[in-house]
Amino acid sequence: MANIADDLTAQYWRTRIWNETRDNLFLSRIMGKSQTNPIVVDTDLQRQGGASVYIPIMAKLNGEPAVGDVQVVGNEQEMVVGSDHATVKLYTWGVRAPGKEQRFKNRFDALGAAKDGIKNNAAEWIENAMCRTLAGDTTITFGSIGTAPTAGHYWDSTATSCTVDTLLKAKYKALKVGKIKPVRRESDGAELLYGIISAGMAYDLQNDTKYQSIQYYAEDRGSKNSVFRGTLKPVHGILLHVSDFAYEPLATTGRLVLLGQEAAVWALGAGPDLTTDITTHYADRGTKPGYYIDRICGFKKVVNSNTAEDHGTYVVDFTQTNLAA
Repeated sequence: MANIADDLTAQYWRTRIWNETRDNLFLSRIMGKSQTNPIVVDTDLQRQGGASVYIPIMAKLNGEPAVGDVQVVGNEQEMVVGSDHATVKLYTWGVRAPGKEQRFKNRFDALGAAKDGIKNNAAEWIENAMCRTLAGDTTITFGSIGTAPTAGHYWDSTATSCTVDTLLKAKYKALKVGKIKPVRRESDGAELLYGIISAGMAYDLQNDTKYQSIQYYAEDRGSKNSVFRGTLKPVHGILLHVSDFAYEPLATTGRLVLLGQEAAVWALGAGPDLTTDITTHYADRGTKPGYYIDRICGFKKVVNSNTAEDHGTYVVDFTQTNLAA
């Protein structure tokens, strides 16, 4: 007969570890269930099984209003709806603890270390896979295979580096050419794009004299100034995030990824499982217990089926300083 107390303990820990893993993601700050978020979290597969989730995409309405006493019926704008699909797979992170004697001699908390290790390992892998998928890296698979940037959502600017001027041009290309929809911030109504850049691109931007002027005149004084906090000042309505996992086509080429509404979907299937074993699960490990957490999930950069173009991403390649040289 199953031990109900043990089952409840395992359920508590697997849920807590998964939630902490999710919260460790920087990209969790731009996630939500609404299609107005850059990364849409889809939980449909938690209610019913399946291999993929359906992603509806509605094109932006740009028609003129009816003016005066004119006939509206029959002259409405047509709602153009496209679609995409995100595939899910089972992902498992596991670790095997040291033997009982070694744990005793070193006063080693195997369970605590295993939980922290799995949590950090999973968070780093997920964030890396998401950043590479958004950037158009075709060598990554996170449920769905990564797709290259589409022609209307890519700008080759490798003749220039990341500066205030090139960021402004990239923003207007994203809005006018790529037609991605900015995210409206509820607190003040500001329309924003989110940008992911590498450390090399951030280095070049911080050496731009125009950016330094922004830093000087528009920033808080004292310890709250972003130069002391290791963050970047928003530029032209772009909130920039310097990521260790930013995709770099070459050591001297960095890729800016601009995100608007519904840039990608994170599909979450069955809830997380945390399994602890000594000899009864997977294989006989003697006195070396194994710990595992798994999740059925998948991540997909959204591509509009009607246009065959990326929907909410716009990427730009810049030359960058090779900080490893």
